[in-house]
Amino acid sequence: MRSTVPGLAEYEIDALAQFIFVRHGAQGEAYRAIVASGPAAMNAHHRAGEKIMAAGELVLMDYCPDLGYYRCDVTRQWPVNGKFSPDQRDLYGFYLGVYESVLNAIKPGLTSQQVLQAAVPKMNAILAAAKFSKPIYTAAATRFVERYRTSAERGGGLGHAVGMATHDFGGGSGVMRPGMVFTIEPALTIPEEQIYIRLEDMIVITESGATILSDFVPRSIAEVEKTMAAPGLLQQYGRIR
Repeated sequence: MRSTVPGLAEYEIDALAQFIFVRHGAQGEAYRAIVASGPAAMNAHHRAGEKIMAAGELVLMDYCPDLGYYRCDVTRQWPVNGKFSPDQRDLYGFYLGVYESVLNAIKPGLTSQQVLQAAVPKMNAILAAAKFSKPIYTAAATRFVERYRTSAERGGGLGHAVGMATHDFGGGSGVMRPGMVFTIEPALTIPEEQIYIRLEDMIVITESGATILSDFVPRSIAEVEKTMAAPGLLQQYGRIR
């Protein structure tokens, strides 16, 4: 996040992340980096490429290392210029509230359906209080909550397991049992404007609760903007071109 500025290519953020992973003991990457700025995020598996990131865009990064043969899977999204625009604040802020209502409802002994049933009333309140500048944003937010409401009524999983494979067996659905490790990664999409917003965190179920392993990675608007105000490693290194 600190290194992101307009004019960088997606692959430069990928390169920095690889350095940070290996510098801290990773034996490699858990999967190829997804770094997608602006409309490119509509492709859920867009690989970091030569696209130049522009001011006004959000950039999504889904990337994690392999440490001791165990994988992880984390996604964050942030504004390329370091500040969320008014519409981005509205949409991302709404998304984050709904996302964290699920994240914070996860507890051992509950089924995934019970988790969603506990989260939906909070989602309804967030949706009711949300203000958007365009009807298509309101419609997208309504659809987003409606999908969760349907899952709460009919039953459904929360995400995918993570272990020695990035998409592993046994997690994110059924009863939340100690030892389960999984992620949640819902997406809010507005196809009319090619807007795609997604976060992803790893959760481990313990005897006494649910630990968010990736909770230290900035997620709120205030945390992201504060982080991006600090100098980045890429700017210290410079370019050879």
